[in-house]
Amino acid sequence: MKEVLHFDIKENGLFSAVPYIGFWLGINVAGITADYMRSHGFSTTFVRKLFQTIAMVGASAFLIATGYMDCTQPGAAIILLTCAVTLTGLQYAGFIVNHVDIAPKYAGILFGISNTFATLSGIFAPYVVGVVTKNSTQRQWQTVFYITATIMMAGAIFYLIFGTGDLQPWAKEKEEISDTEIKNSQEMVEADLAKGSTEKNDNCVTRM
Repeated sequence: MKEVLHFDIKENGLFSAVPYIGFWLGINVAGITADYMRSHGFSTTFVRKLFQTIAMVGASAFLIATGYMDCTQPGAAIILLTCAVTLTGLQYAGFIVNHVDIAPKYAGILFGISNTFATLSGIFAPYVVGVVTKNSTQRQWQTVFYITATIMMAGAIFYLIFGTGDLQPWAKEKEEISDTEIKNSQEMVEADLAKGSTEKNDNCVTRM
């Protein structure tokens, strides 16, 4: 905002907060909407992928558009950036809560691992941005936004392919075995007992 849109320090402080107000709204709206959808028949996997895709693809589009705004369009830049950050809040109904879906018992551990890798971007991003934006021109910032959008799109595609909202077998407790599995096991035991009883009767008849 300061380098491309030329806001003074007071305006920069005010307008820099606006996108994160939208981010807060996005998180809350996403959570309420996702719960509503799941309670009305939509699968957890569908809901998680839907919100994650909207968050990543939508934010990428608005972020790229923001890069084409100059100092004559500060209002449009603020709106576009706010939309981008707001949409990223939708991922709180996507992969962020997904750990609880697939492995409730291990959600804390899984989130810690995934968030550790996510933090790496916060470590390397400032260095990359510093290298790319040596002269702080609009074109250089466009490059930064394109790199960011590419990473976000790659994440969205990966999650669409491999993401799931189903409880994983390795995360199940013994007491969480489904009724169907119990019924199948009982039927197998009963079949074995019936088979054993038949064989015993056959042996008795043979001896007689």
